[in-house]
Amino acid sequence: MTRTLTFLPGDNEKFTLLWNAFYAGGNQTYRQQQGQRPRDERAKEARVIKALQGISHVVDAATKGRKLLPEGGTLSLSQPLFLLLEAYLVAAPVPTEFSLEMSDLLDWVSAADKADN
Repeated sequence: MTRTLTFLPGDNEKFTLLWNAFYAGGNQTYRQQQGQRPRDERAKEARVIKALQGISHVVDAATKGRKLLPEGGTLSLSQPLFLLLEAYLVAAPVPTEFSLEMSDLLDWVSAADKADN
């Protein structure tokens, strides 16, 4: 199964929150695993990052900051990669002032289109 998220032109705030929360949630998960991360999980992370990079461009190389392409983009992930994305988003230590935005993002992600391969 493939899950697809479509970012429309102007969805840069949504993309930025997803990008940053994916990294933060991954780092939080890594700390909880006490530095233990299986090789296959790292490979999944890399595939998610490459997919996100494919619909964005660098805005700050030092911080790995990225911005959605002006035309938006489509993020299509296999079910295992999508589950990793969701798990990292849920694990992200997002400050309370972003609770509404994060809740909306999680709702949007969970409603991703589904297609059988």
